[in-house]
Amino acid sequence: MSFKETVGKRLKLIRQYGDYKQKDLAAKLNIKPSLLSLYEQGKREPSLKFLKNFCDFFDISLSHFFNMDQVEKKYIDEDSENKIVRGLNEILEYLERLKIAKVKGRQSEIFSSNL
Repeated sequence: MSFKETVGKRLKLIRQYGDYKQKDLAAKLNIKPSLLSLYEQGKREPSLKFLKNFCDFFDISLSHFFNMDQVEKKYIDEDSENKIVRGLNEILEYLERLKIAKVKGRQSEIFSSNL
């Protein structure tokens, strides 16, 4: 899988966990929905500025975004693997809290909390 495809899958996953439609998220990020679609499909590589804005919007760090990677075993030690797993779990827990808060109308609480 290429870098663009990997990033696209992550963008889509986070957007969906946040319960946003492409057009709604694109409007909040000041880009065209068609551009977000190209990013998610892995057909266009997003800029670092876009990735930073995206991560800021969902209150996750760029390092968390990129640590979602499945790194080959030979390149990481057990401690690094545990850190990656913990980071992924934190992201998933945060996204679940975000989804619950949106349903309960408490989105601002979640956006003010940290991972």
